[in-house]
Amino acid sequence: EMARLSRAFERASSGERELLLVTGYAGVGKSALVHEVLKPVTATGGIFISGKFDQLNRNVPYSALTPAFRGLVSQVLGERDEVVDMWRIRLNQVLGDNAGVLASVIPDLALILGEAVHACEDAAVDPRLRFRMAFRDFLAAFAATEHPLVLFLDDLQWADAASIELIELIAR
Repeated sequence: EMARLSRAFERASSGERELLLVTGYAGVGKSALVHEVLKPVTATGGIFISGKFDQLNRNVPYSALTPAFRGLVSQVLGERDEVVDMWRIRLNQVLGDNAGVLASVIPDLALILGEAVHACEDAAVDPRLRFRMAFRDFLAAFAATEHPLVLFLDDLQWADAASIELIELIAR
């Protein structure tokens, strides 16, 4: 199983998109297996983030995705100033007017983006569509061949409908 995960990461590192589902009975070590990928991911400059869905929060939209991406933003903020500046430029270019949409669910993103971030109020664009577009662009900024992104979501069976839609968007 570890070899399969490693090969999937190698493919993702070369630019392919990968979606892996790890199944098995409770307590057999699925999460531990996935966390073993953390070592080679970070050793090659990749980014590993994770979130966990919870039965008690199964009606909370993005309950595992939001903490995962908050963790990603925290990783960036922990970097040297030059690295944070590089991400500031990249994210401002990619997100543009949609930056505020994500900053509303990932508040520390504003610390990377710099100046006051506000949501663009364009009534012609559906807010859900704007969020999905912003999230897609945000993800694309981080998921690159020079630093592949591994997103581990645990206990997917407790995911809410909005999270499932976003995961489908990521997979496509």
